Amino acid sequence: MDFHYLVQSQFIDKNNLVRISAALNEFHANKDAIIDARVCRGKANKVVNNWYILKLELMQSVIPSIRNSGVTAQWSADATEHVHITEIKVPVRSDEKQNIKALADAARSHMDNKDTDDIEVLQHKPVGSVPLPLHSFAIGHIAFHLAYDPSIQNISIDDVTLKFNLPDLRPALSNFLHHEASSEHDHIHAIGGPRRARPNAVLPFKKV
Repeated sequence: MDFHYLVQSQFIDKNNLVRISAALNEFHANKDAIIDARVCRGKANKVVNNWYILKLELMQSVIPSIRNSGVTAQWSADATEHVHITEIKVPVRSDEKQNIKALADAARSHMDNKDTDDIEVLQHKPVGSVPLPLHSFAIGHIAFHLAYDPSIQNISIDDVTLKFNLPDLRPALSNFLHHEASSEHDHIHAIGGPRRARPNAVLPFKKV
């Protein structure tokens, strides 16, 4: 247990490697007691009197792997699994009768045909005639199609600041609005520079 928890650390230094190695050595030093007690059992509850276990063999290469390639946490599939749950499993459960393959084929066909044509049309529309906000747009040879429903639809400025670690968000928004209000209608002002607004600057809105 110590070994498994220690190797999941996001940062592992030489001292951590010593602790990981010690945990593994402690297991090997005492594993005969498990065999002697006949509590290591396999299929059909049959007693196993050896340690020919592939996962146990793999544990021997963990420390050399960390030294050569870094922490094992970087190989975790947790992030992609979470996305798979939110983007695939949850929508499917909401309507189990939907045919996923048909939806995928329809979406692919839709993007290959209609959206590509729509983006071409948008590029040649007169300035100011395209309805906003844009869900599909192109920059050079790259086309962007935004999701219809954002994952976060209503959140306070303060919550955004904490959630995404943006301590200067409020003063940045205040400065932007100040420049926007003081600039001419067709003038495009720069975004950046020193923050003149205070961290507790008052904004004309509370949520985004």
